[in-house]
Amino acid sequence: MIAAIDRWGPFADGIDNAERLARLRALRAITHLCAGPRGERLATELERAERDVSRLPSALAEIAALAALDVGKCSPASPASTVQPERHS
Repeated sequence: MIAAIDRWGPFADGIDNAERLARLRALRAITHLCAGPRGERLATELERAERDVSRLPSALAEIAALAALDVGKCSPASPASTVQPERHS
């Protein structure tokens, strides 16, 4: 069972299989781009979860195992990805 706080992106309830697959693939691509070799285990688990949804908790465990800096880079909900820098005129 996935905790309520972890039900985001491909781990969300109520999404169809095609949407889950798209979200898993997007997160895997982001992981490759942002974490590089340090995210290889996560990328592998995300790929496995594409074929077997019972692997979703394992993918979440790999996200938790990433260094905080990598999680911040890879998470679409990261404050760093949503905060706009102030513009001075």
